[in-house]
Amino acid sequence: GTLDYVIVTDAAPIQNIWDGGGTVEFWLRPGLVAADLDRIMNKGDTAAWWLLRLLESGDTFQVEFQMSFDGAGNGIWKTTSYVLSRHVWSHVAIVYNSSATTNDPAIYINGVSVAVTETETPIGTRLSDATKDIQIGIRGNLLTSDIDADFADIRLWDDTRTAAEVLDNYLTILVGNEAGLALYYICDEGSGVALDDETANNNNG
Repeated sequence: GTLDYVIVTDAAPIQNIWDGGGTVEFWLRPGLVAADLDRIMNKGDTAAWWLLRLLESGDTFQVEFQMSFDGAGNGIWKTTSYVLSRHVWSHVAIVYNSSATTNDPAIYINGVSVAVTETETPIGTRLSDATKDIQIGIRGNLLTSDIDADFADIRLWDDTRTAAEVLDNYLTILVGNEAGLALYYICDEGSGVALDDETANNNNG
C-alpha cells in the first residue's frame, strides 16, 4: 500500500548482527516508481548505521550495502552488475562479518553469488547499532520517503549462512526456530498494521 513501512524496535537479538558474521535475506519486487538511492532496510542514524539501498539504471537496479566504522572510511559495497529488475520478484541475501576491515560481504541473488565491488574501504572498528531501530522500506529520518516495492520472507540471522544454506533455503518457508534466526517475517498477514515475528524473540514490526 501507499507509505507502508516497518519499524522494528531495537532489542538484543537484532543488535550488531554482523559481529562475527550475520546474514540478511528477503524477497523484493521493485515497483513502477522505485528510484535511485531508495532504502531497502537500515538500522541506525547519521551517527552509526548499516543499510541496504537500490542504485537505479532504467528498469534495473544494483544492491548497495553500507556499514559505518569509526575511522576515516565506512564500508560501502555494491553488486557489480544491475541484478534486480522492476516488477520482478528476486531473492536477495547479504552475508557479512564486520569483525575485520578486510572482510567483504557476499551477496546472493536467487541463491547464486554475484560479483561485488567495494566503493569505499572501511577503516577502524564498526560502530554499534545498539539502541537503533530497524526501518524496512523507508529512510529512517524521512517517514514520507518510502520505497515503491513489495517485500516477503524477511530474515535476519546472527550467523554466517553458507552458500549451500542460502541456496537450499531461499525457496523454503522456515519454521522460525532455526538456530541463529534472530528475526523472521513471512509477510503473509494479508491485513492489519503489524508483521509477526515467527521466532521466539517476538520482534514484531
